[in-house]
Amino acid sequence: MGTKNARQISHFILSMSACMDLHGEPVSAAASVERVLDVGFWPMKPVNSGAVQVGDQVVLLAAGKDGKFAVATARVQVRETFNPKSHGRKFPLEIEGERGVCLVLADINQFEEPKPIKPMMKSLSIKAVTGEIKKITDEDFAKIVGKS
Repeated sequence: MGTKNARQISHFILSMSACMDLHGEPVSAAASVERVLDVGFWPMKPVNSGAVQVGDQVVLLAAGKDGKFAVATARVQVRETFNPKSHGRKFPLEIEGERGVCLVLADINQFEEPKPIKPMMKSLSIKAVTGEIKKITDEDFAKIVGKS
């Protein structure tokens, strides 16, 4: 009997900028991430969705005018095809562009205070945090969440 090799857990930063709520009112980046945490899922653009898999751990980042802040961590519990009828009705923000996958989040750990990323950058292996998704090392994840 052979044993299956367990897939190694990967770590990612998922970034969200300020956007609009369903009534067309502006919502800050931090408030946008908090609303995502409330519904427990993160819709992703198709071009970005392939890398993140079930079991992976993510840092949820608010990318606003006042800087980039780590707001929470979570584990990807389920990957679902984004359905505008079911997911779209539950999602509290306007969704710009096509979404291909919805990451259902579990084990959400919201930080007591958002953690600014800029002071950490010199100690991280990545050069910058840009775009919706950024793969990071286990060590970078530990530094961001404060476990190193």
